[in-house]
Amino acid sequence: MVALIQQTLPVAPLELLQTPRQIRDVQTKRLGKWGETIACSYLRRLGYVIEKLNWRAGRLGEVDLILVNHNEKVRVFVEVKTRRGFRNGSPLEAVTPMKQKSLYYIAESYIQSIEVQNDAVYAVRMDVVGITFPGGNRPAIIEHIQNAF
Repeated sequence: MVALIQQTLPVAPLELLQTPRQIRDVQTKRLGKWGETIACSYLRRLGYVIEKLNWRAGRLGEVDLILVNHNEKVRVFVEVKTRRGFRNGSPLEAVTPMKQKSLYYIAESYIQSIEVQNDAVYAVRMDVVGITFPGGNRPAIIEHIQNAF
């Protein structure tokens, strides 16, 4: 599923940073957060409820979004990848087999942590959302793969 959304990236002062690498790292984090914000908005419009943002499972790592659809009784773990342009390929290609394996362990940890509180059994799904900002005044491109792995 591909959707187009017109958004502009926020610009903030970077004068406190010392090196080009520090500036690039901050810009990359901002781009990622902006992509997550767009993905949240897009997924809410599809009827999902955001259960957790950037949930961390200790040393296992972090999942960008945990969604739930109570009507379908499904809990969705979403990895969001954001790119500026197409030079480095599709953002969807950046979800490596190692990251996929990590997401399975993170999902298992999360489900174990909430089972005590919740009697309802939900199916589990892994999705990937790719956001590409093609540049200029062109809208962001959203690619959403359900059951990605």
